Amino acid sequence: MTELSGRSDVGVSHLRCRISNHNTYILPAERNAYYSKGGYIPDSIGCDIDPKCDEFYNFTPLFMEMSLDGKPLRFIGNLDPLFRRIKCGYSRCEQIYKTYKDGYLITDGYSGRIHIYDNYDNKIKEITLFTPDIPDKNIPDLNSSSRKYSKWLAQVLPYRISDMYSDGKDIYCTILSSHRVYLCQYDLNKDKFVRISCIKQPEGNYSEAILYEVLPDKFYCLTYNKKSMNFEIFSF
Repeated sequence: MTELSGRSDVGVSHLRCRISNHNTYILPAERNAYYSKGGYIPDSIGCDIDPKCDEFYNFTPLFMEMSLDGKPLRFIGNLDPLFRRIKCGYSRCEQIYKTYKDGYLITDGYSGRIHIYDNYDNKIKEITLFTPDIPDKNIPDLNSSSRKYSKWLAQVLPYRISDMYSDGKDIYCTILSSHRVYLCQYDLNKDKFVRISCIKQPEGNYSEAILYEVLPDKFYCLTYNKKSMNFEIFSF
């Protein structure tokens, strides 16, 4: 809804609203692409709302912070530079915002990067859990069929950070591909994984993997298998 953001070119959603350490609302934000009038895409589209243009990616916020009385305060984050390369807009973006005692974490999901901030909004660190292999050549024409382009995006962006949690020392996260769920523990001081486990289910097709309990020696995630239409629990 653009009414909440205070800008006609940015929409925000209240469906995945979070509360920050400053006791404000954090809402996922998306830069609007293509104003549609009467159910069609206008023939003339400005580059600032056209994902095929580099200009679109100059301002692509991930979140908006809003006061408890509904006033928009600021935008947080930006789409990773890889989105400018492949020109897919927000179609492969799954924003996650999580707080911890000393600050907060954000990610767009598919880039594999997590950005870590303190409570004063200073960026402390950026970590990379995986790096998508984007070819320099043979990128499909964006004007080709949407099915062809969607298939190509699924091939070059096969992994997604599905959930994350931090105690300030480590980051615990789940990473999804269609048939695999990765459970990971990343040491922030050593800048490396200290534990990683892959759960492979040939008959699986996972849409989510949510951390629901993190203990000192074990953590659990809840997954949903679209193929069997069942919830499954994994521990690490």
